[in-house]
Amino acid sequence: MIARFALAFVAATLVIGVPYWAIPYDKFDLSHVEVLPGAILLSLLTMMLIGKGNAKARTAFLVMSMVAPTVDLIAIVHDTSTDPTTHNLAPFELIIAWLLGAAFVLAGLALGLALRAWNRRGQYG
Repeated sequence: MIARFALAFVAATLVIGVPYWAIPYDKFDLSHVEVLPGAILLSLLTMMLIGKGNAKARTAFLVMSMVAPTVDLIAIVHDTSTDPTTHNLAPFELIIAWLLGAAFVLAGLALGLALRAWNRRGQYG
């Protein structure tokens, strides 16, 4: 199960991170849709971990909700290595990244729990 979590975490981090890291810090705002496919993948991976992988919902939420802050933290480390004055509000950036990522993870969590219940109902109902 740990390998599934690790694979899902790395896949979501790369699919969200690569387009996010390509956008300069001073040019990024929420109107950039380049990260949307990765966010949708984050929901789908969470759904699969819970619905088909029989992962605990709490564990899946805690692990997968850390993808967005990880992506942002990598960007913060990269940007501040070249210019330490960027990201003056880094703690708030990480909180906002967690909230935005958690919204997609919660959607996947709900779908995964529904899928799990539907599968169990089909087996025993």
